[in-house]
Amino acid sequence: MGYMGSGLQRWIYTQRPRKFFSKDRTSPGSSFDIGAGGDTKIAGRAGDKKAARERVNRYFKMSRLSREIGLLLLAGIISLLAWLAYTIYTAPAPEIGRDEHLHTRHLEHLRQQNAEERQNAYLLLIQSGDEHFEKRQFEWAIEEYEKASEIFPEAEAPVIRIARSYQSLCQYYGQNCEEAKIYELWAQ
Repeated sequence: MGYMGSGLQRWIYTQRPRKFFSKDRTSPGSSFDIGAGGDTKIAGRAGDKKAARERVNRYFKMSRLSREIGLLLLAGIISLLAWLAYTIYTAPAPEIGRDEHLHTRHLEHLRQQNAEERQNAYLLLIQSGDEHFEKRQFEWAIEEYEKASEIFPEAEAPVIRIARSYQSLCQYYGQNCEEAKIYELWAQ
């Protein structure tokens, strides 16, 4: 065992290491074949020096071309990122801040909610006044119509209903006839 180990060891030390990229490299035809085709071995010596040289030159040309394409793509990506950064940086700032916007939206929501509540209260008072009018409770109907008129002073429906209630009150019970004339003139 000792004899075989020393012989093998001596043989390994006598071998020259391969230096693929050293200065004393031989021509492509007799060196390691980079661009091997289907008929040659992948790692071996080329049979035809001219064909091997063409394959090596084609390999380096393709390598150079892929490097150039990679650099162009990198330059394109960098310019795209620079353009995006510029457009974001130069974009106009919003006129109002986020907190102001939220506050404005909240106030608008409250206004809308108040408008809906006013509308619902107005309709409820008109309906209640109509119910009192149908039951010939004209004084209560007038109160409900006046409350509805306070909610929407520009509305004509409560004024017309008040005038009609005063007329009915005057006609059925003989009361408030002067107010009936006034509201009749005012409603026209």
